[in-house]
Amino acid sequence: MAPKFYKWIFFAFCFFYVFIHGCWGLYEPYDAGIKVLDQENFDYSVFSQYAGNQLTYTEDLTWIIQFYNSWCGHCIKFSRTYKALGNKSQHWDQFLRIGAVDCAYEENRDLCIRFNILGTPAIRSFAPHSHVSSQGAVFQVKESLEDLVKDVLDVLETNKRPAELQTVPEQSVTQLWSTVPMSVTALAVIIEPIGSHIGKESIMHLLPNLHSLAVRRASASNRMLTERWNLNEKLPAIVFLDRHLPGQHGTLGLDAFRSKDPVEAFSEAILRADVELTNRQHIPRRPYRRPAYDHSPETLPSPQRYPIQRSYMQLAESSNINSFQLPPAPKTPQKADVQDLDSAIVYALVNEVGRQGDISGKAYTALQSFTRAAVRWLPVKGDTKLALQSLDDILRRRSFISGNEVLSVLRQSGLDMSSRRIKWKHCRSSIPNRRGYPCGLWQIFHTMTVRAFIDSMQSRVNTNALGPDGVLTAIFGYVEHFFSCQECSRHLMSAVRNYQRNTEFASPSEAVLYLWRTHNNVNMRLAGDYSEDPAHPKQYFPTLNQCYDCRESNTHSSLISWNESGVLNFLRQFYGTI
Repeated sequence: MAPKFYKWIFFAFCFFYVFIHGCWGLYEPYDAGIKVLDQENFDYSVFSQYAGNQLTYTEDLTWIIQFYNSWCGHCIKFSRTYKALGNKSQHWDQFLRIGAVDCAYEENRDLCIRFNILGTPAIRSFAPHSHVSSQGAVFQVKESLEDLVKDVLDVLETNKRPAELQTVPEQSVTQLWSTVPMSVTALAVIIEPIGSHIGKESIMHLLPNLHSLAVRRASASNRMLTERWNLNEKLPAIVFLDRHLPGQHGTLGLDAFRSKDPVEAFSEAILRADVELTNRQHIPRRPYRRPAYDHSPETLPSPQRYPIQRSYMQLAESSNINSFQLPPAPKTPQKADVQDLDSAIVYALVNEVGRQGDISGKAYTALQSFTRAAVRWLPVKGDTKLALQSLDDILRRRSFISGNEVLSVLRQSGLDMSSRRIKWKHCRSSIPNRRGYPCGLWQIFHTMTVRAFIDSMQSRVNTNALGPDGVLTAIFGYVEHFFSCQECSRHLMSAVRNYQRNTEFASPSEAVLYLWRTHNNVNMRLAGDYSEDPAHPKQYFPTLNQCYDCRESNTHSSLISWNESGVLNFLRQFYGTI
């Protein structure tokens, strides 16, 4: 009885601790090969070499660091590929470190401003011995693990660390041996076509595990070596050399391995030769270092379905706590909630606009338009309303502003800008890092269009929603210039530009329906995506249960014939009666 009681006590403590201290972002300390970085540990971890008594330079290795927002759908989707990269390269840590910074975390705001992170995911690479003032080099985000690994290998080759990634110049075999320490008597040379990454990746997997054998890499353009060994038609290939048998060599081509993965085949062949050498020389071997699991992103665990860390979930399962269940199905809201609007607008101003450098030109006009629209059509109150009015007043009197100045205006108006302020109601997720801000931003956009429509009905003025002061202009400007999920912004603005090309005048009612159609299109594109909240699957809005009269045929069919007059009335009630 006692052991079971203590299990319950320990589990309750862990559960309580996580809710008090919050959950990790998309990456956790136990993710293989990925260092979770933040404002507190960034310089200590990355710029860890001292000059005098100050942290000044990176070590003699390359850092690849992703800056992300834990709410960003593209970041969530990319996290599987990035985790697979960390796992695949974890044993390359003598030459490469992989890191991640969550820019959605309040304490990291200054860190993300320091590196000018305006859109996420954003990756920077830091070469060996980079100075603490370095912004790093922009590194392109790739969805494919294979493409991402290739780009990492190219960066390592460019940084000349490890030196073995450099292709050997045209030289004789005798000259080739001069690059190898005299104590090493065996050499494997990987010769591959130009543009191939087989040799680079094989070398990175081999270096932590080799004891007696050296490895080098040569290009097919190295005619001195390819012609000597008669390899022109047999590439890629491995050539084995023995210092004591200068006139002899052994060759292995891919045809010897049949359908095996080339990198795995070459790595295993060279490693077997190294093992034979160490056995012959009676040299003890270090433990073999390799990835913790299969490289594919698909082998990663599915998103956790509980608002607690995985380690505590495992504890619950091992303790046979049968009463721990998924959260109950969420209730269908009957109208939007001001708490979601308040949280979203505060987050937008503080964490997206506030991160900008100098805001001028089209971006300034977009900020003016969005702030003015928020003052007119967002039913927020108290310090949030006052902050919006103060910012609107400043923007009307100026032609440029910086993100820091925006934060100063908000602070002076008395706005509570801490993360404690951000609380979601209808936009709350069932698992960490889902819904939240993107959901809240959509609520803002819909509420603006609906309340602009109501204003036009009351004033009987049919304004143009695409005009300079139009509600759609305000929304589109914010998405284009300030929404930090880069992929989300790109997709949405692609549809918007097509709409703008074909539409000169959009009435307030058309603005409501256009945004509704667009949101439904986004939902269908993301349905079943890794970034989806399992308790809130993407579906057409409104559902049949929410609005029976919004459909011409009242069924749950995926081919819906909408009654847009009914939809307009529903949206007016849902967003206009907050």
